[in-house]
Amino acid sequence: MRRIALLASAIAILCSQAQADTLGIHAGYGNWNQDVSGIVQLDGSADQPGFIDRIDLQNTLGHDSTDGAMLWLAFEHPVPFLPNVKLARTEADSAARTVLTTGIDYGDISIPVSTTVNSQVDLSHTDYVLYYELLDNWFELDLGVDVKQFDGVASISGAGQSEFEEFDDYVPFLYTSFNFNLPLTGLKVGGEYSGISAGGARGQDYRVRIGYEFSFGLGIEAGQRHLTLEADDSDEEFTGDIEFKGTYIAATYHF
Repeated sequence: MRRIALLASAIAILCSQAQADTLGIHAGYGNWNQDVSGIVQLDGSADQPGFIDRIDLQNTLGHDSTDGAMLWLAFEHPVPFLPNVKLARTEADSAARTVLTTGIDYGDISIPVSTTVNSQVDLSHTDYVLYYELLDNWFELDLGVDVKQFDGVASISGAGQSEFEEFDDYVPFLYTSFNFNLPLTGLKVGGEYSGISAGGARGQDYRVRIGYEFSFGLGIEAGQRHLTLEADDSDEEFTGDIEFKGTYIAATYHF
């Protein structure tokens, strides 16, 4: 956290003069088609011979694909030193029901083979982004800090037992965004990246996109987004490597 704060201060000093010339609003709402994969492990007192404790979300629990909403609102201004602000919300929530082909240990529960289990993996989160515009012409470049507030869970239930691990942390990510605006066309291509590797958390959230904006501000955007989170919580003995990825399409507005 301290390294993130120091870097954020450095960004503020370097970028304080690289602000928008006028007030501006960027907004968007869309649907993200998500393929879900990864591993979850929660150590506890359960330890049965022949049972697995590194549980594959797809092959063991039956997670496949789902859909989630994406929305964002950014406010840009010409005031020196003050960062621009972006708020975003992402729904990344997958539920599955399957019959186990192997026994599993998850935390303090053991569920035998051939049991029907329900599971949920939720990485839904809210983004609080503070950023500066380094460039704002045919090539746009932003740099800042993205604090993700997760409010998710990894839960498994079956055979009258249930166990879960909550994700309710604020996690700071480094943030950058860029766009190439193709002159006289309304077309743009770009990307966005947030990443962290600190303590027991490693993750990244990135997207590549292509969009079109009409002269009156409305537009459309489509792209590919990947969200991955690796967690190793020594207090709760939770280990996870979870990925949501897939294509999205969104309506946008800018003025």
